[in-house]
Amino acid sequence: MKMPKYVLVVDDEAIIKNILKTFFESKGLTVITASSGGEGMRLLEKHPEIEIIITDVNCSDGDDMDGIWLAREIRKIDQKRECVTPIIFMSGGIAPYSPSHLVELTPFMLSKPFPPYEVIMDMLAAAYDSAHAVANP
Repeated sequence: MKMPKYVLVVDDEAIIKNILKTFFESKGLTVITASSGGEGMRLLEKHPEIEIIITDVNCSDGDDMDGIWLAREIRKIDQKRECVTPIIFMSGGIAPYSPSHLVELTPFMLSKPFPPYEVIMDMLAAAYDSAHAVANP
């Protein structure tokens, strides 16, 4: 499986961002972090080299720009560009969203607390590969 080189991690909890940043950097990936969907979108615009997004479902600065909002905005951009950006959701609880509501945006979901790191790397590779399979049939 191929691996991305540039990852955007979006979470409003600093400890989660730091854990993932440290882990991915130890695997040779470049990691950019954001605290909300709005900040994540600004960073995506500023850093076109980002290849995959891992976002908390419920992260927000109180402006309704959470991980769901971010994924929807990314999918709108994907339609215009005729591509699929790999997204992985993560959450300790998904309320008020139903699982089917989330799957329409991405089938990849990490639960907090996290599974073993190997599982996270496998999911990262699977999300990256599936997006490239759709874009390059």
